[in-house]
Amino acid sequence: MPGGRYDTLFSNCIRTFGWEMFLASVPHHEEEFDRVLEGFTEISIAESEAWARTGLEVFITHDDIAWTEGLVFSPAWYRRHVIPRYSRIWEPLKRNGSPVIFLSDGFMFEPVVPLDLMVAKFGRTKVLVCNGDCRILQFGAKEDVSREVRRCVDLGRDCPGYFMALGNHIPNTISTPSSGCAGAVRGGSGGSPPLSARGRWGGPGSTPRAPPPRAMARSRGPG
Repeated sequence: MPGGRYDTLFSNCIRTFGWEMFLASVPHHEEEFDRVLEGFTEISIAESEAWARTGLEVFITHDDIAWTEGLVFSPAWYRRHVIPRYSRIWEPLKRNGSPVIFLSDGFMFEPVVPLDLMVAKFGRTKVLVCNGDCRILQFGAKEDVSREVRRCVDLGRDCPGYFMALGNHIPNTISTPSSGCAGAVRGGSGGSPPLSARGRWGGPGSTPRAPPPRAMARSRGPG
């Protein structure tokens, strides 16, 4: 089973301030905002240190640093304020020998992406984190949940880098997954071997957020 952190740096800014305040603050208060990023860095380092003490098999860390039209700020801003901090955040895990998977803007698939196609094309060469549908977990019957888990497990179980997750995350309105869901993950279907450490139900994060207005997404920021 992996450990993980969803809101690392960039995503933490979106979650904390919202797009409008975030995009308005960075271009006009670059150095002041760097202190905000340092605060988020210290929080993420503390969490990495705690995870490193658990003896976890792998750590999945996430930060969506771009959006549908590319980078939100200039590459120079990312190089100055974001990228150098990742090595500090991951250092406790690397020192402990825990592999780190950095997930950003891809290969964590929403339910609209056909998992069978992605497994066929990338299942042996890429890490796939996907693709259960949280709508089924929220609104479906127990049998529907079990069926959805088995679908993902049966498709991804033979991929060396497959982690089962809800590609559109777990809303706060969902209660603890049913026992049928857990049983499906343990045993799969047709007597196949269990998914074991390669799979998980759920993942770090919250409900999806709406993208920024198109004009804001084009903002180049400082640098």
